[in-house]
Amino acid sequence: MSVRLSACLLLFILPLAAQAQGVLPVEIVTAEKSSSEDAFSIVGTVEASESYPAAFRTGGRITEVNVEVGDHISEGTVIAKVEADMANASLDAARASLQAATAAVDQARLARDRASGLLERGAGTQADLDEAEEAYLSAVSSRDRAQASLEQAEQAVEDTVLRASSDVVVIDRSADPGEIVSAGQEVVSLAVEGLREALFQAPDVFGLAKARGKPIRLSTPAQGDIDAEVTEVSDVLTDAGTVEVRAAIPPEFGRNLPFGTQIVGTVVLASAPIVTVPSDALTASATGPAVWTVDPDTMRVDMTPIVLAGFGDEALRIEDGVEEGALVVGAGSHLLFPGQAVRPVEMAE
Repeated sequence: MSVRLSACLLLFILPLAAQAQGVLPVEIVTAEKSSSEDAFSIVGTVEASESYPAAFRTGGRITEVNVEVGDHISEGTVIAKVEADMANASLDAARASLQAATAAVDQARLARDRASGLLERGAGTQADLDEAEEAYLSAVSSRDRAQASLEQAEQAVEDTVLRASSDVVVIDRSADPGEIVSAGQEVVSLAVEGLREALFQAPDVFGLAKARGKPIRLSTPAQGDIDAEVTEVSDVLTDAGTVEVRAAIPPEFGRNLPFGTQIVGTVVLASAPIVTVPSDALTASATGPAVWTVDPDTMRVDMTPIVLAGFGDEALRIEDGVEEGALVVGAGSHLLFPGQAVRPVEMAE
C-alpha cells in the first residue's frame, strides 16, 4: 500500500480523534505558479480568403459566358458578354455628333478670325466681332459636350464585356447565355488567385479565443505540413454550436490547394504562469468555487473564494483568489470548517 493511500486512510479513520485533540491531519501544499500547454486538432476545408461577385454594370441579355467553375483566368480575360447592339448604335451616333460639333468649331473659328480682320481694316464693327466670338465659344462648348457623350458611349460598350480585373479563380457561376440580367446582378463569383485560408468549425472549448494570432500547423494530403497563423476566431457560435476559426495559408502553398480540400489544423495554446494546486483542494462556498488556505502562524484554515482559469483530474488553475506561496489544503479539505487547526501529513504517490 502506497504512502499516499495510507495517509488518505488515516484522514478517514482518525478525523474524530484528531478533532478531539483540536488538530486535523491534512495534506498541505504550497501554491505554485506554472504555465501549461494545451494542444488540440480541428478539421476544416480550404476556402477562398478573398472572393467577390462579378457583375455587369449594365443589364441585358447574356450572349456568352466563357468560364466554368474551377477555371484559373488571368487579368483581362473576357468572362462574359451581354448584347451590345444598342450600345454600339449609341456609340456611332456619339461619334457622328462629335464630328459635326468639331466641324462647327472650325467654321466658328474662321468666322471669328474674319470678323477680327475686318475690324482691324476698319471694314467691320466691334459688335460683329463680339457676336462671332460668342458663336465660337458656344461651338466649343457643344464640342466638349459631344466629346463627353462619346466617352460615355465608349464606356457603355465596354460595360457589355465582363473581364477579370486580376488573376482569379472561378468559384461559382450563376448565369448562362440567353439569360437576362440586371445591372449589378452576379454572373460569376471569383477568388483572388493564390489567396487561400483554412476554415474550421471548432468546438467551443475553454481558451479558444486565445488562439487568434497564434501559430497553427496545417496538414494536407498533397502539401504535407504547413506552418500558418490563426487570423480569426469568431465571437459568436454557429447554428451548430461551433466556433469558426480561420487560418491564412501562405500563397506558395495556397496556389496548389483546390477549394474544398480537407485540412487538419493543430494549435498549441500556452498559458501565462498561473497559480496551481491539486484538484483535491477544490471546495465550494455560497458564492462559488473556493479552497481552504492555512495561516502559517496559527495553522488554522479559512475558506477562500477563487476564480478558476481551468481544472483537470490532477490540478486546479487559479486565476484569482490565491497568491503564489500560499498554503492550501489538498486531500482532507472536505473535513474542514472555518478556524479548524490542521497539521500536515506527507502524501506521496
